[in-house]
Amino acid sequence: MSNETRSLMHYIGFCPICKTGPLGLRTCGNCRKLAVLCDECDAVWPDYQTNQPRHRGGESLGCPHCNASLVGGGSHWAIANELANCDWVRRAVSQGDMAIREGQAFAPEANFVEEISPERGNSSDKLPDDDELLPGC
Repeated sequence: MSNETRSLMHYIGFCPICKTGPLGLRTCGNCRKLAVLCDECDAVWPDYQTNQPRHRGGESLGCPHCNASLVGGGSHWAIANELANCDWVRRAVSQGDMAIREGQAFAPEANFVEEISPERGNSSDKLPDDDELLPGC
């Protein structure tokens, strides 16, 4: 991930493999689904359940949903509306299984900025109803 400039990253904790990298929520430029990507060691998971075996994305950091690269082709750190429209993110946050925080990518020491809650923000930041969710993101 070293060829990407620093940008805002929503993350859900720290990597169980390297123990130092923030687990960022990454949007695939091909299938538009969200994946969890360690900003330090590049481990990848299809969702927040990082206790499961990680996806072997290879050198291109392949998306666990479609195998397209998570570092090129329009892939990016997920933005607020992508998080709000993803069913597994919504369920995990509402059930208390996951908390989303904001920080700078490639700056783990700066990743203790603030916790995002579904109640916070303006109407465009609200979580959608179940019929508005993107399937399988």
